[in-house]
Amino acid sequence: MTKKLFLTATAVTFLLALVLAFLPGQSAEAADAVKVQHKQKYADGKQYGVIKGLDSSGKTVWTYKTSKQEATELDSTSVITKGSFVYIIDNKSYIRLKKSTGKVAVKKNLKISDSTWSAALQVDSDKNLYAIGYYGSTLYKISKDGKLLWKHTFQTDYYWPTKIKVSGGKVTVSFDGDENAFTGSCNAETGK
Repeated sequence: MTKKLFLTATAVTFLLALVLAFLPGQSAEAADAVKVQHKQKYADGKQYGVIKGLDSSGKTVWTYKTSKQEATELDSTSVITKGSFVYIIDNKSYIRLKKSTGKVAVKKNLKISDSTWSAALQVDSDKNLYAIGYYGSTLYKISKDGKLLWKHTFQTDYYWPTKIKVSGGKVTVSFDGDENAFTGSCNAETGK
């Protein structure tokens, strides 16, 4: 009799799980994120980035919060999505998340001298990240594993990078700033 009750309870539990899995608005597995949203948040004189993965209906699938930094007029976090990954520069840290799940694939502290706050970002076909900070003229190439491959410093009186383009074996950075508008380039492989 006890064995029969156990089997009946197991069957009921299984059937209930099946019914719940297929109710409207429910799914057997969590949906993957197809879109990424980034917002800068402020609290108690600190700022941090909140990155969210959204499913096709706009529902949040995952959330990633960056480290808290002293609040300034610039965002401390920069984000770009390319293919199946989300690339994040958080002050002097490199983070690469899986777009679908928000799981951390790589997180490394970078040994760089310039601030990368409000960085212009670009990713090449080999998943290398190029980053240059708002108040700087030094471009960094970072491997998909978070290793600093090279840095290239453009003329020091230029800042406000607005765009990075990687094409034809070179990296081109466009700067803006009224009379200081400038476009510079270097070799994508060597940084020279």
